Amino acid sequence: PESGAVIDRHLRGDANDDGSVDLGDFIVMVQYILGYGDSLASMQGADINGDHSVNVQDLVLLADHLWGGQCERC
Repeated sequence: PESGAVIDRHLRGDANDDGSVDLGDFIVMVQYILGYGDSLASMQGADINGDHSVNVQDLVLLADHLWGGQCERC
């Protein structure tokens, strides 16, 4: 990158932008999807499947990752 350029990187699954992917991210994503929460701290982190939308598909991928699955995007 050019000198002074900002590289924008997001950890897939890190919806609350705390630097880790854990149950806290799952909770804030559920709240957001159901309309109970504010906007997510990291919309790009929550968009696990990369379709530019945070929805139940992302939540399923995160749950799979958290509970022993092999989420390739997380």
